[in-house]
Amino acid sequence: MAMKNLIYTLLLLLLASSLQAQEPIINDTISVYRIETRDGNTFTGKIISEDGQSVTLATGKMGTIRIPVSDIRSRVLLNGVKSEGGEYWLPNPQSTRYFWPPNGYGLKKGEAYYQNIRVF
Repeated sequence: MAMKNLIYTLLLLLLASSLQAQEPIINDTISVYRIETRDGNTFTGKIISEDGQSVTLATGKMGTIRIPVSDIRSRVLLNGVKSEGGEYWLPNPQSTRYFWPPNGYGLKKGEAYYQNIRVF
């Protein structure tokens, strides 16, 4: 009987320690832009400053770059981007699915996806 209580106590302590080790979820999304220039280059980063002549962009790998406004073809705000370790992570577009079957997480309001599994 004492051995059984000891095992239950150890399991309870193990469960309690694993629950305490979980980190809180922090919403660390930032405003990240993808800028495409007229010569075909694409830069992703956070806009530090902007005036009528140029845009200064802080990128993860290239540092801070200055792009003339006349060279910018398009600028797109990327929603839901997280910064971790100096890299930008886009949200997972397939977060409600495993490789093939759906998982238990639902779509957010206004979201939808289409799947066609027939090849021919």
